[in-house]
Order: sequence, then structure tokens, then C-alpha cells
Amino acid sequence: DTIRAIHAKKPVTGVITDASTIAGYDAAAAIGVPVVTSFPMVLHYPIEPIASLPSPGAGNSRWMPYWKRTVNLAVKALLVPPLMLVYYYRFNSVREANGIAPFKNVHDLQGLYTPILAPGVWGHDIPHPLCPNVFPLGTLVPAHEHVPMEPELATLLDSEHCAEKGTLYVNFG
Repeated sequence: DTIRAIHAKKPVTGVITDASTIAGYDAAAAIGVPVVTSFPMVLHYPIEPIASLPSPGAGNSRWMPYWKRTVNLAVKALLVPPLMLVYYYRFNSVREANGIAPFKNVHDLQGLYTPILAPGVWGHDIPHPLCPNVFPLGTLVPAHEHVPMEPELATLLDSEHCAEKGTLYVNFG
């Protein structure tokens, strides 16, 4: 209800959310605006599970011995899907209680049907085909020196128009 109240006072035209922030999808669905997902890992992991890539958070090296690869693949293939289903049903019950349409499937839960902004991590991205809704952004690194904002842009962001309408300024470099 909070996002609906905010939207009623100051209309939101879209939501950019991190892939792991499911509330971003719920907020966008609650007020009926499009959502864009930021998902850096989509360039790191191919679509299919590969035994040689460690499961996120497992702490395994990419050069695992054969037995660890077997365990790694078993965890990905056998343990993760049932656990995801438990969360999937819990999320849908919360969405239903708040008048939001349920997720269709696990890919919907992760925002994989939305446009996906995919920042890269040099040396970790694995070349593979990307879905048409994935937009690689390149490596995001902080500048070594402070680059001041252009005066015209600063004037625009300080203007009454931006103050009344609301503005989200995103600079990818």
C-alpha cells in the first residue's frame, strides 16, 4: 500500500531493480509500471548449469577436482530447484494477499522476462549467447578522478520541472 500511496501523490513511470530485490518487481506490479532488472551475473553464468562453474556462495574454485564438480552439479540440479519452489509459493501467497498477480514461474521470479541491464566484470564473463532482452553494459568501475557534472545537466536537475515531476539520474560512465 505504501508504493501505491507514493504513486498516487507522485506518479512513478518505471522501476529499476536488482535481480535479488524481489520487492522491486512487486512494487512495479502493484502500480502497473514497467520494470528493468540489473543483473550482473547473467554475463558470468551461461543459461545451462555447467559442472565446472562453482555454485554462487559455495567457495569452490573454478578448477575443482572431479568429485567436487560432481557435488557442485548435484547441488545445482537436485537441491536448488526444490528450495526455489518453496520460496516461489511463499512469494506468491504474499503477492496474492496484496492484490498482485502471482509469478508465473521461477524465471519470472528472477525478472528474466524483463529487459536486463548486465554490467560486466572483466575476466569473469564467459562468452556465450545472450537472450535478446539482455543488454551488456561493459565494466562498471569508479573513476579515478572526480569528473564534475556538466553545468547544463546540474541546472536541469536543480530546476522546478525536475523537482515537481521527480527525476532519476543514472550515469553509467
